Amino acid sequence: MAMVLLDEMNLARTEYYFSDFLSRLELRRAGGSSPEAMIELDIPHGEGEDPERIYPSERIVWVGTMNEDESTQTLSDKVIDRSNVIRFPRPKEIVFAAKAKGKDENGQEALRKALTARQWRQWCKGREMPDEARRTIATINEEVMESVGRPFGHRMGQAMARYVERYPSGDWRNALADQVEMRVLPKLTGLDGANDEAAGALDRLRKICAEDLEDEDLAEAVTGTTDIMHNTGTFAWTGRRIG
Repeated sequence: MAMVLLDEMNLARTEYYFSDFLSRLELRRAGGSSPEAMIELDIPHGEGEDPERIYPSERIVWVGTMNEDESTQTLSDKVIDRSNVIRFPRPKEIVFAAKAKGKDENGQEALRKALTARQWRQWCKGREMPDEARRTIATINEEVMESVGRPFGHRMGQAMARYVERYPSGDWRNALADQVEMRVLPKLTGLDGANDEAAGALDRLRKICAEDLEDEDLAEAVTGTTDIMHNTGTFAWTGRRIG
């Protein structure tokens, strides 16, 4: 497994400089190791030498960090549809490094057990997604996203399904709750708080989180953000509180 980390990736518009890469990912999903999916690296090379290229295979994970303030760019739907957005809100308690380190029974710093290649391949194989999960995805799209004019297409629906199928524990509710938080809620940013359809859609999403996905914590986070929307006039998803 390899990881490519893009630090502060939204100082410039991600969909501009990353558009070529996103297109190559579509070629990769078509199957096989198509030469057209190879990515040329913009790094110095000797005169007469061919530039370095890599293939965006499943063993390469692309991760980007970003802050959200007046100096950065927001993510467009094009990027959100092709990625999982994990938000880290302000923790309730600041945990200092010395306190955070885990210790074993002998007082020695505990080492994390590495994920084996066999485990990773098993997750990548996936499993059949339950019909109930398919119906829930369709309900979210039709009764929430469609009602506010922000329905998602095949690409995002299929990406959500792949995430559920490959979720390590096999619990489709937990997996789909992740996708609601990482993909659906960011797409609702900017909803008009004075719009009755927006309030109704968010209430419907809250009920889906609480009843269908059995995630009361996420439902409460949706309620809290909706309450803020009524005061500020705009919906802005900032994630669950942690700690």
